[in-house]
Amino acid sequence: MKQKQYLFLLVLISFACNQQDQNDPSSKPITPQAVYSKEDAGNWQGKEEEHTPLIEVLSKNGENNIVVSVTLINPRPSHYIEKIFIADTKGKPYAEAVFKNSPVSNAMPNTDAPAEKENIGEIISSGSNKTYRARFSMPLDEQTKKEYAVYARCSQHDLWMAEFE
Repeated sequence: MKQKQYLFLLVLISFACNQQDQNDPSSKPITPQAVYSKEDAGNWQGKEEEHTPLIEVLSKNGENNIVVSVTLINPRPSHYIEKIFIADTKGKPYAEAVFKNSPVSNAMPNTDAPAEKENIGEIISSGSNKTYRARFSMPLDEQTKKEYAVYARCSQHDLWMAEFE
């Protein structure tokens, strides 16, 4: 698990260094943060239940649809999920979903996305909670489950990871 985190962090660093807004000279590169998980919440102890991506695999007619969701409880306008994505153990993104209503969605142009597949995620409000949901389609066998993980990027609580079971 640690190897996945370090490899992904290296890719994230190189990707983040190229994410400046070319039209805004005052913009600064994104500073990469650590990867957190349900088992290792680090500085965000107590936030793991809310931020760790939940993975649901739906198989039908040989197709695997992966539904990933993150529910934030009573989020403020500055607290949101920027994107959810699937990446391999080497840190290469396979698929990602950017959330249209997040303030950063305009800063993440679709044409420059590093993932092979991309879609727009949906935000579902229920009372004061918001669920960020993304749907992906990919082949998924026991080997693939070991080679890929799911990530969710929170505006305030960094990057969270969940592995396929």
